[in-house]
Amino acid sequence: MPFDQGHALLIGVGTYANKSGWAVPTTVEDARTVAAVLRDPQFCGYVEGQVTLLSNEQATRQGVLAGLDTLIAQTSTDSTVLLFYSGHGHYDSAGAYYLTTHDVQTDAAGKVVPGTSLSQKDLLEKLRAVKAKRMVLVFNACHSGEIGVLGDEPAPDLPHANVPDDTAAALLGTGDGRVILTACRDQQYSFIGNNSTLTIFAEMLVNGLQGKGIISNRGYISIFDLYNYLYDAVGDAVADDNRVSPQTRQHYGGTQEPQITIIKQVGPFAIALYKGAEALGEFDPQQSNVDAGKALRTVSRTEAREKLAEQIQIGGDVVGGDKVGGDKVGGDKISAGGDASGAPMYKAGGNMENVGNTETVEGDKIDARRSQGFVNRPTGPVTQTFDNTHTEER
Repeated sequence: MPFDQGHALLIGVGTYANKSGWAVPTTVEDARTVAAVLRDPQFCGYVEGQVTLLSNEQATRQGVLAGLDTLIAQTSTDSTVLLFYSGHGHYDSAGAYYLTTHDVQTDAAGKVVPGTSLSQKDLLEKLRAVKAKRMVLVFNACHSGEIGVLGDEPAPDLPHANVPDDTAAALLGTGDGRVILTACRDQQYSFIGNNSTLTIFAEMLVNGLQGKGIISNRGYISIFDLYNYLYDAVGDAVADDNRVSPQTRQHYGGTQEPQITIIKQVGPFAIALYKGAEALGEFDPQQSNVDAGKALRTVSRTEAREKLAEQIQIGGDVVGGDKVGGDKVGGDKISAGGDASGAPMYKAGGNMENVGNTETVEGDKIDARRSQGFVNRPTGPVTQTFDNTHTEER
C-alpha cells in the first residue's frame, strides 16, 4: 500500500558556488539516499510525486523556498511531512541562524550575507503556512572532517552550527505535531566517517526507515521508533574505530547524540510504512515513546509560540518584540479575558503574568494555561524538560 499522506522535501547542499572550501559532497548523497528509501514501495511507500529532492545547483535560496511552497500547496491537515536538510548551519553578523544554500555569500568577517541563504525567519514563515499536523524536521547541519587529509593535521574546520535551541522552539510553534531531529546535540559534530558515502547520521536514518533495528507489528514506523533506533545506532557507529578513527574522535569531541525536540506530551505518529506494509494497525501510546536516557528536549507550547513571535512578524507587526502594551502585541489582539475559572488577564506591561486562558494571534489559538513554578523537571545530563505551566516576571 502507498503511504499516500506522506510528503517530503530533501535538501543536500554539497557544493557552494561562492565557497569552494565548504564543499562536502557526502551531504548530497545523504539527501539522495533518504529520498530513494522514502519512495521505495518495499520500505516507506511515499508517492513519487510527493517527494522533492534539491541538491547542489538546485538547492539555492530560491529553489528551497519554491520547494517549501510546493509543500504548502500539496499538503493538508491530514498529511505527514518530512523535511530533511544536510549542509552547513551558520550565522549572519546580527546573530541570525541560517541553513546555508548553494548560493550563500559571506562578508569580510566570514558571516552569511542576508538574502543569500535560508534564514530562520524564511523557514519559520513558510512552515507556518504548512497545514500538516504531523511534521518531522531533520537537520544534519554540523559535519566533522577527517584526520589525515593534510598529513598529520586536521582538515579545515567548516561552518558547523547546529540548530539553536531558540530556533528549534520557534519551529515547534509553527503548527501542531512538529518534531525536530538533529544529527547531534549542541556543541557536538555530525561525523562523516571514513568508510561510507553517507554521513553516519544519514546512514542510520536510512537503515531505520528500512526497518533495520526496528520491530513493529503495527505496519508503520513511528517517529519515536525511528528516534530510539537512531540514537543508539549513531552512538555505536561513532564509537567504532573502523568507522571513526580515534584521532578524529579526539579532535571533534568523540561523541554524537542525535537529539529530538518536541512539544511536551506530543503523541506518536507514523512517519513511514514499515517494510512496505499492506495495512496499518493502531497506535499504542504506552509503547511509543522516547526511551529514558536519550537526548530528549521538550518545550512547552507557550514557549514555542513566544519564541516564534520573537523571530518573525505576525500580521505585519512585530509580536513579542518592541511593541508590547495592554492587551495588544504588535497590533494583533491577544484575547486574554478571564475564562470560566476566573483566571486573571495577561498583563504584558506589568511585573508578573499569570495566563489562565488562551491567546489568539492572527486567528490561531495558543494554549497558554499556566500556574505557579516550574514543575516536573527531571534531573540528569540529557533531558531538559520545560513544563507548560509557569509564572514568569516581565
